[in-house]
Amino acid sequence: MRGFAPKRLVTSAALCYFAVVNKKVANIDTVVGYMHDIDRTLLRENLKLTPEQRLQKFISFMRFTSELRRAGKTSRLRRRDQKQ
Repeated sequence: MRGFAPKRLVTSAALCYFAVVNKKVANIDTVVGYMHDIDRTLLRENLKLTPEQRLQKFISFMRFTSELRRAGKTSRLRRRDQKQ
C-alpha cells in the first residue's frame, strides 16, 4: 500500500499518548471533564490485548481509513468525469 508507514503511525500514537498523560501538555482537568463521554468498556477490552495486539489493531484501522480515502477519491473522480 502506497503511503503507509507503520513506523510513522507508532510515533504518532506515542505522541498522542504523551499529550494525554503529560500534565504540562494536556490540562488534566480538561481530560477529566471528558471522562463521562468515554465508553470505558471499549477501553477495558483494549487493555485486555497485549501492546503488540493493540498496535496491530491500530495499524489495521489506519489501513482501513487509507482505503476509505482512496475509494472516496476514486468515487469523486468518477462523478466528475461523468459530469463532463
